[in-house]
Amino acid sequence: MSTSADWGDFAQLRLVADDLDILATSRAGGPVFETFVREYEAHYPDDGHKETPAGWTELLGLRQSVRGQALRAQFGNFVEVVAIARQRGVNDDEPGELVGGFNFSMFQFTHAQQVWNTGSGNYLFSRAQWQGHGYGVRYMALVMALGKQIFAGAGSKKPLPIIDLATTEIADPLGTASDRALQLANGPMKAHHRAGARMLDFQYGPPNLSVQDATAHPLSLMLFDGGETVDPCLLKQHLERFFVIAYQKGEDIVQDSPGRRMLDQLEQLCQQGGTVPTISPRQWLDERLAQQR
Repeated sequence: MSTSADWGDFAQLRLVADDLDILATSRAGGPVFETFVREYEAHYPDDGHKETPAGWTELLGLRQSVRGQALRAQFGNFVEVVAIARQRGVNDDEPGELVGGFNFSMFQFTHAQQVWNTGSGNYLFSRAQWQGHGYGVRYMALVMALGKQIFAGAGSKKPLPIIDLATTEIADPLGTASDRALQLANGPMKAHHRAGARMLDFQYGPPNLSVQDATAHPLSLMLFDGGETVDPCLLKQHLERFFVIAYQKGEDIVQDSPGRRMLDQLEQLCQQGGTVPTISPRQWLDERLAQQR
């Protein structure tokens, strides 16, 4: 594991969780990175709204670049990580079958004279034969577990640092508002509900991955370890870092874009001392299915 001086730079981090063996890296290149990119390319359609192999290399190289140093000075420390999940093998020399992969961002910053640790899962996927087994939700639990290991290497005084906020994006079934879309959402929504996640009951608008990607891709935001409301000040700080670093790779968010408008709304709520409501995924799903009857 890395030292406090370079806690965001590690060739490989391993976590064994029940039947899964997780290998993660914050560096481009190497077997974990190459396997993740290959599986990602095979899983996601080429619809213009996916990261390219060159984009993954740029993202994981960002932290150590000149631009990354400027971002750390502006936003605090961060790390971008990709991970692969395998079934546990007989021993370390015989790895089990590949299940899937996921990537996530971790941020550590000072806000209101307090140090905050936040994380965001982004792409979480499984091979076809492993889909429908709840691995997507389990990946988010692993994101938080890996995040605690990473933050522990950042010189935290706590042996298991608290993840103050963890989020992940999911495709918004209301993007098509069809019976089929809602039925497809049934399993993931119920799985997130069982895991204790809450949905952001607020218009979510992340940036596009590139200027070529001008198509709207409706997404919802899931929050883990959250209550019925979330602090807009914390959410704004977290999402601004996620948008600028993970989406924009250090570029500013375009003015009058959905992402900028959302951040401005959160800043206004923060200044007013307001809160952002969340909703149970099961409640959300039941209400939408009832509307279709």
